[in-house]
Amino acid sequence: EGHVLPAKAGYMNEVLYVGPLEGSQRFVSRCSEEEKENLIAACERDIQVGGSLSATVRFPVELLPEWRAVNAALKLLVTRLIAVPVKN
Repeated sequence: EGHVLPAKAGYMNEVLYVGPLEGSQRFVSRCSEEEKENLIAACERDIQVGGSLSATVRFPVELLPEWRAVNAALKLLVTRLIAVPVKN
């Protein structure tokens, strides 16, 4: 479901897409309608990784209809990244 964001709030030609996930969680992504032809990744999603760590992920608007698969892939990627120990 898409919601046009108001220009008076500082959003120019942007749409907020929201879809249900498990429980009360929601898939939320902001996409630039103006730039979708010019940007490789016109959509943006912020995800909480854990604790105070979050990540902003950009993806092509063409993947938006597959948002459930995008969300599952992001969850898997983040889980793998966190599991990798940092070497000094």
